[in-house]
Amino acid sequence: MRRALLLLPLLVACHSGTTRMVDVTVSDEVVGAYSEASPGLLVAELGGTVAWYVALCGQAADAPFLLSKDVPYSCLGEKGSRSAGDEETVRVWIEPIPEGWDAAAICATREASEFHGPQAAAEGQDVAALADEPEPGWPQAEGTASWKRDITPCGGYLRLGLTLE
Repeated sequence: MRRALLLLPLLVACHSGTTRMVDVTVSDEVVGAYSEASPGLLVAELGGTVAWYVALCGQAADAPFLLSKDVPYSCLGEKGSRSAGDEETVRVWIEPIPEGWDAAAICATREASEFHGPQAAAEGQDVAALADEPEPGWPQAEGTASWKRDITPCGGYLRLGLTLE
């Protein structure tokens, strides 16, 4: 027991990092516009990086999609880094799958998961084909949140909720 108590601070210190989390609620009307024949991609710009997180292929959106982008072993307040209280703007949108991407392969990535991280490009998918910003007709939302400290020695998180209607 005594050793466990001595190791606890070391374990906590080893897990410092920063996380961006966005709870995205998608209305039934919006999610219903996509199917396996015509899927959409839930895309987010988190920390200046655009990536797709969830394939929308006709599944129900019973709960918000929690998009999460972790940067392990990073700290708030490091030189050139963000600090607690700094604000950051996050954008999310749904776009059609880029031309040449395999809709069946995209829809096969659907999974029931509590967290959705950035999806890696599969063979034949050029992530550069994703839009850098949403087109006017696409469902989209934008919000700003402040970075907060977490319980680790130097880590923190940014969390906000957005709705696509």
